[in-house]
Amino acid sequence: MRNRAEVKAVSAREPRGAKHPLRYRLAGLVALLGVLAGYAGGVLMHFPPFAIQRLLQNPIANAGVVLIGFGTVASLALWAQRPDSAERRAFVVPIMSVGGLAVVVNVLAPALGLWGGPVVSV
Repeated sequence: MRNRAEVKAVSAREPRGAKHPLRYRLAGLVALLGVLAGYAGGVLMHFPPFAIQRLLQNPIANAGVVLIGFGTVASLALWAQRPDSAERRAFVVPIMSVGGLAVVVNVLAPALGLWGGPVVSV
């Protein structure tokens, strides 16, 4: 049987995330579900009767899409913070960089008039 000093020494060596692995697993699951919802919505935008386009004309639905997007990004960032997996950050940083560039090109540039034409007309 270990004495208290040995238990404290062992617990001090454990990574910070080892005590709460469920939080990181849940964050990974939420991020995965958000990405899958985005892919499913993107695929459904190309098939008649185009219900997704009609749904997105509602401001409440637009707010829901924005909340799902922010939730997915936040979950992915939390998932990357797990201290015992440094390679996760190397995986998440390029994903978020490309996602940020996609937002700039597809949302901000047309809204500011920097990107136009019939393809991106609203």
